[in-house]
Amino acid sequence: MLRITVLMIFVLFAVAFAQIKLPPNPGAAGKKTVLGIDSDGDGVRDDIQIEITKLIPNDPYARAGAMFFFAVQQEIFRIYLENPNESFEFFYPYFLMSMAGATHYVQTGAENLIPVEKFLIMLLNTRERFLVNDKLDSIAHGKGITHYSHYPEFREKYDKKFQEFYEREKDRQK
Repeated sequence: MLRITVLMIFVLFAVAFAQIKLPPNPGAAGKKTVLGIDSDGDGVRDDIQIEITKLIPNDPYARAGAMFFFAVQQEIFRIYLENPNESFEFFYPYFLMSMAGATHYVQTGAENLIPVEKFLIMLLNTRERFLVNDKLDSIAHGKGITHYSHYPEFREKYDKKFQEFYEREKDRQK
């Protein structure tokens, strides 16, 4: 009986998971650079997209919250790699973007499905990614960052961007 129950759960999970289109697993190649591989150009590393979909297969809203948060973190990594010597003032709009990602991660319930500790393990899964994150933390250390919602232009921009992620995740669910 236990074997049948386990098999049924596996089949139900496989059916739910199989409905969502995923990029190919990048394997070790996905860890060769800080930005990894994003084969579909959605702003989320392929390894992350696969893992989020495994962890949140049936909730496109929460999945969009997690995907959006990862995408903005990926974007701030990209900006840092292109501008490693810039000041806090240069990075301030990107820190606001990161705050928008974190806000949607919490508001969508993604935080309950992928705890922050797991999020960090997924995001910073190489030494190089950890070091870039550490550099960004150093830039922001001791500085005050107002919540992005206090800036109407940022609120509108990032809330719209989250909505695009949500629409995409609903389409992927079909």
